[in-house]
Amino acid sequence: MAAPMVTFPDALIGALAILRAGVPGVKFGTIRPEDRPRNSQGLPYVRLTIDATAVRYPVSRTDYLRVVVWDTATANSLALAQTCLAVLMAFPGNSDVRSFGEPIGPTPASDPDAGPLVNRASDAGSPFAFFTVAARLRPTTF
Repeated sequence: MAAPMVTFPDALIGALAILRAGVPGVKFGTIRPEDRPRNSQGLPYVRLTIDATAVRYPVSRTDYLRVVVWDTATANSLALAQTCLAVLMAFPGNSDVRSFGEPIGPTPASDPDAGPLVNRASDAGSPFAFFTVAARLRPTTF
């Protein structure tokens, strides 16, 4: 018997929608701060990327998301990262995302001074905090 044909939703789109609804007034995206259009820059800013993906076809897919939070102070970055993590971990699930789990962090840090790139937000010593979390996705059958 052949396995059913399935696809999985985009974890970034799902997580961004959840975070935007749960943490209003914060800018979220998937690009580096320095690559954002000038009229969209400013802090706080939260960037989501996928670090890795594990698939158990056709049953499940897990995308490991890295969430990086930049703000004006280390304490602010860490507090916002903790809020974002809490929003994701408390999410009850929907038709695309089963749940979030296995968090690592949040961990505070600071970008190093990059010399000639010092005018770029992520290279100017801007404080940030980050965490990773597993996004467990539901399959959609063709």
